[in-house]
Amino acid sequence: MNLDRVMWKISVAGLSRSGKSTLISRLVYDTDDVSMQVKLLNRKRITINNGSGKINADLLLQEVSESLEADRLLPGSAAIIVTVDITNPNSIGYAEEILKYSANFEKKPLVIVAATKLDLKYEAAIWKDELEKLKKKYGTDYFILSAKTGEGVETALGYIEESLTKRFYAKRKQTA
Repeated sequence: MNLDRVMWKISVAGLSRSGKSTLISRLVYDTDDVSMQVKLLNRKRITINNGSGKINADLLLQEVSESLEADRLLPGSAAIIVTVDITNPNSIGYAEEILKYSANFEKKPLVIVAATKLDLKYEAAIWKDELEKLKKKYGTDYFILSAKTGEGVETALGYIEESLTKRFYAKRKQTA
C-alpha cells in the first residue's frame, strides 16, 4: 500500500467577525473556543484513504484578515475558504472580491464559500439564493455551516480533503 505525504496551505478569508477564527478552531481543535488558536498557522494532521493507498496530510490553516494581508497570504494556497456571515449582508460583497482576486492566480486554488453562523439562521440576511448566484458566477461550491455548533463543518472539510486529493493525484499523473 502506497503512503504519500503532503502539506496543504488552506487560507480562511473573510470580513471581520465573519467566523474565520471560530471555523479554524472547529476544524483544527473541534471546538468553538478561539483561545485555542494562538498561532499564525494552525496544523491539523489527517490520513486520507483513497483505495490504492493513503495520504498523510498536514493541513496548515491560516486566517487572512480583510486588510492588505490577502495580497500577501492568499497566493500559494492549495485551498481558500471564503467566509460569509449570513447575518451580515456586507460580507457577500467582500467574498465576491476574494473570488475575483483568486480567479487570477497562476496556480488555481480550490475555493469554497463557507456561509457561517447557521446557528443564527433566523437572523439571516444572506441565504441560498445569493450563494447560488456566487456559485453560478464563479463556479465555487458553498456550504452553510455553524462553526459554533459544528453543524456542516465536517461535510465542508470532507469536500476539501476529497478535492485536494483528486488534484494531488491528477498532478502526479501529469508528471509521471
